[in-house]
This record gives sequence, structure tokens and C-alpha cells, in this order.
Amino acid sequence: MKKTLFLLLIMLTTILSGCFEIHEKIILNKNNSGEYELIFDFSQIFKDPSMRSVLEESEEPLSDSDETVQLIDLYEGDKGELKNKEFWKKVKKRIYINEQDELFTTTYSFDFKNINEILIFYSEIEMFEKDNWFTCKNNQFNSSKKSITRITPFPIDGMTKGEESDESEMNLMETFLEGLKLTTTYVLPGKVKSSSIPNSSINGNSVTVESKYAEMKIDKKLTTGTIKFKNK
Repeated sequence: MKKTLFLLLIMLTTILSGCFEIHEKIILNKNNSGEYELIFDFSQIFKDPSMRSVLEESEEPLSDSDETVQLIDLYEGDKGELKNKEFWKKVKKRIYINEQDELFTTTYSFDFKNINEILIFYSEIEMFEKDNWFTCKNNQFNSSKKSITRITPFPIDGMTKGEESDESEMNLMETFLEGLKLTTTYVLPGKVKSSSIPNSSINGNSVTVESKYAEMKIDKKLTTGTIKFKNK
């Protein structure tokens, strides 16, 4: 998505009360492999007819679309020099827009052999999308046969620190993110025994955690903690 269009979406969703959602899903298998999915949900822009008209009159109007690309195809350099080339071959990006159903989402997804591969995604995403603002350079997760730990919080700080962003754009992002809600779902290979992550909701072998941007800014460790589960 081009940055100008993204900033337009930010303004629209801010006007609409700043409602913007991120959905994160982590599926962990017994052998520490699994699946990761990150969804940015902009569907709120379709809730107000006046906002639709603004989009229609923009230089980059939205239209129904369902496009999936391999993220490695967006790399502009020599792919042979990529340190984690095999990993990036697995990462997919899907942009889905359906005006009738009032849906607009951008999804990143990949399978991982080891949960630490999630860090590769966050630490190197800027090589493929220079305007991407959700970056993290620190190890995020650790897992064992009977537990998974989120070591570092979801990287909300990086979302307002684009290298090429001027102060006005960062302020706009800050205003936009005030209404952000992050929902993380953990699906484990056995029944969950406990979770030390705040705002956890346990249901069988899954844990759902809901956090708001304003709360995450105050408590940097809000999304961190350990989930313990049975693993026969």
C-alpha cells in the first residue's frame, strides 16, 4: 500500500473515532513449529457514507480487491544476498477489500520452523516495505514443551517512528493509534493451565489477549508474560 493512501486511511479512521484493530494469531505445535498471522483491519472506513465519498474522490480510490503476494517479490535488491532468503519465501501479504461486506484488511502470514523466526519478520520487514512502521529488533518469544513466553511487548513504539516520516506524519500516527485495539490469540498444543499475560481469556487450548494502545503506552510490559499448558 502506498504511503499517501495509508495516511489518508489514518485520517479517515481517526475521524471515525480512531477505531483501528490489529489481530495477531500464533499457532504453536508440539515440536515448536507453527503459524503466525498479523492482520491490520481498516474496515471501519466503510461504516460512514461520507468517508466512502472521500475515498472515491481521492487520487488513489479504493476498489474491491483480493491480492496475495510473496513478500520476497517486493525486495528491490539482489535476492541472492538475503541472509534469511528461505524464510522470506514463506511470507505472504494479502490485501482484501470488499466494499459490500465492509471489509478492508491487510494480512501477513507465514509458517515457522521455530518460534524465533517471528523475530526475523519484525526485524527485517523494512527491507521489503520501507514505509512499514511495525519493527522490532529484540527477541520476542521463547517456548518450551509446556509453555510459551512473550519476552518483549508488541512493537507499538516502532509504529510512530518511520525513518522517512516527518513530525506531522508521526503526530498523525500517534493520534490515529490512540484508538487502536490489539487482539492476540495463542493456540497451543495442549489445554492451557495458566497465563500471566494481563487481560488473558482462557478457553481450552487457546488464550485471547485484548490490549488498547493507550494502556500499552503506559505499561510497556502489558502484552508480555507466560502461558503454561499441558503437552502430552
